[in-house]
Amino acid sequence: MEIKKHQKILVTGATGYLGNCISNGLERLGLNITRGSRKYIQTDSFNSKNWIQTNWQDSSLRFLDDFDYIIHAAGPSAIFCSGNIDLAKFFYEDINTHLINKLAKKKNKGLILLSTVQIYSSPLSGIITESHPLTNRHPYVFFRRRSEKLFLNFIESGKISGCILRLGNCFGLIGSPSGDFYKLYINQICNDIIRNNQIIIKSNPMIKRDFFPVGNLQDAIEIVLGGSSKDPVYNLISGKSKTLLEVAKNIAFEYQL
Repeated sequence: MEIKKHQKILVTGATGYLGNCISNGLERLGLNITRGSRKYIQTDSFNSKNWIQTNWQDSSLRFLDDFDYIIHAAGPSAIFCSGNIDLAKFFYEDINTHLINKLAKKKNKGLILLSTVQIYSSPLSGIITESHPLTNRHPYVFFRRRSEKLFLNFIESGKISGCILRLGNCFGLIGSPSGDFYKLYINQICNDIIRNNQIIIKSNPMIKRDFFPVGNLQDAIEIVLGGSSKDPVYNLISGKSKTLLEVAKNIAFEYQL
């Protein structure tokens, strides 16, 4: 199915890495995209003129009313959540729950809720299914559980359409860098080698991670918006974990070529 280009889509967290990439990609498809941010945005400093301030303190969440579909990418990083448990709860439990309840009361509203595969456990290993217990207690993932369960119940009952996209470690770029772009491992080391002809691995080089291109996330969102997705949860990963050292060596080799 093709995406309905007349539908109005709000991307929250649009000043962050994922929200910015998603907005850029969907705008290139000619879709009616509005970027949402808690901050006041001077639109003349951005390519896109469609911005709205997302006031999560507003109990009515009136800024959602004009949109057919919400792509919810707002929220602090895992590192920030480690030292800010109250803020992690506010964003990933309180706001998410309020957002989902609000949309469920409206007709013909859709939601793509971005989450993380780390919600299952950390580190991830073996075969993971939806019957796998959610054991990770890191604030970045722990407070997502209640809102995700609520969303899945509403999808099952037909009160809302959409799905949860649980992501691996995204990397890459659509458009211009924004948010935590240069703090993400692959983006950071690519920047290092281009600018300084060297790579600095700031974590344990033997840590294994699953890296997922942000362009593939864009493809998945297009499928959901086009109505072709059938399941309530999708885990977006490459399926091939590599150590940080292996990734650095691969990038250094490609750079030398």
